Amino acid sequence: MQTFNSNLAETAFGGPARFTGVQFHFHAGSEHTVEGKRHDLEMHTVHLPAEPMNGVKYAAMGLFFSVNDYNIDVNPWQEAIIDNFFESLKWEETEADPIVAEVPYGDLMNMVDMNNRWVYKGSVTTPPCDNFVYWNVLKTIYPLKEKYLEQF
Repeated sequence: MQTFNSNLAETAFGGPARFTGVQFHFHAGSEHTVEGKRHDLEMHTVHLPAEPMNGVKYAAMGLFFSVNDYNIDVNPWQEAIIDNFFESLKWEETEADPIVAEVPYGDLMNMVDMNNRWVYKGSVTTPPCDNFVYWNVLKTIYPLKEKYLEQF
């Protein structure tokens, strides 16, 4: 998975500036809301710091996707990146930890606008329920084809 640098984590929270991605997962009906509205799908990427510092053990990034309520018009190459990413997922697998071929996660992360985001110190709702997570929630809501939402 990809690494990201964040001087904001270091300056705002006294935490590390470099994180490495370790997993991603989805929530149908986004966990985060924007002005009280939930979006169709929210992808969370979970990152661990290169070296834990001042209590910061995790960083998480939230990306919104919506079938009809997106706020960006993507060009054909961006649409292809989103489609390729969702096509690569094994939605039909129902076992606990399915093994899937490599997914084009890096392509998606390189495409999204990480400069326009909300940042806050929060927690996670799944074990270990850590209460010092450096959250980055992207403001851009990306288009999602109905078939991918239905597969989820």
